[in-house]
Amino acid sequence: MAIAFKNGNFKGTVLNLDTADTEEILAFLRDSAKYENIALWIKTNPLVLDCSKVAASDPDLAESLLKTVTDSGFRCAGILETGNKSTDEALRNRGHVIVTPFRTQAEILAESRRNAEEDKESGKNTNTKNTEEKTAGSGAGPETGKTDAETNTPRSCTVTGNIRSGKQVYARNNSLTVIGNVGYGADVSADSSIFIFGAMRGRLMAGRNGDKTSVIFCTNFQPQLVSIAGVFCTMDDIPEKYLGRSVLVRLHGEGFSFEEQSL
Repeated sequence: MAIAFKNGNFKGTVLNLDTADTEEILAFLRDSAKYENIALWIKTNPLVLDCSKVAASDPDLAESLLKTVTDSGFRCAGILETGNKSTDEALRNRGHVIVTPFRTQAEILAESRRNAEEDKESGKNTNTKNTEEKTAGSGAGPETGKTDAETNTPRSCTVTGNIRSGKQVYARNNSLTVIGNVGYGADVSADSSIFIFGAMRGRLMAGRNGDKTSVIFCTNFQPQLVSIAGVFCTMDDIPEKYLGRSVLVRLHGEGFSFEEQSL
């Protein structure tokens, strides 16, 4: 089958596309929607689009495929990494979430070993001294080419009031502060950190531009989905002791750290 729903290793559902034929995709989605239990599951849980086999080198096509799926009534949390860094970066710059699946410790260690071997082969370590000498000889100190606006922490966008189910709020190039409750089915996202002073029952996506230093803070933490820089988990992945509490969330390796906060 050219199109299929698959379980992701992040406890989400992946829509795997082996074709870019819009009519074929729409026919598959219509057939899936005929089954009430499948349609309910997909429309209320994270759906991630995997178009790496047909659009790895074409961000325009990937974006078009995403629109085809979302216009059909399916909620997409983001696009799975395509394997092409330039395509992923182009999509990220357009405001799309690029999802990095969780990996096992063995996979992480294997990648670290591969990177170390590649660094050794390319001679990066031996070229460090030459690079430093060229920088010193240029006459420009570190960061001198950047303005204050480029080096300062992004400003915060503030929303006062409740965000109801189905609503979407996105703070582009900013962090986001919400003073109010976020309802089930609402999407709250920002290119930097997110701070919720109220009950959080919807979906949270911080660091949409790939900023892994972004954090999430909620005074009443009950989210459907949490995402930072494309790494995400659902409520089922969150230790029960943090639900309904005041919590700070950070990226920790390939997963998350949850820290209860005292107010």
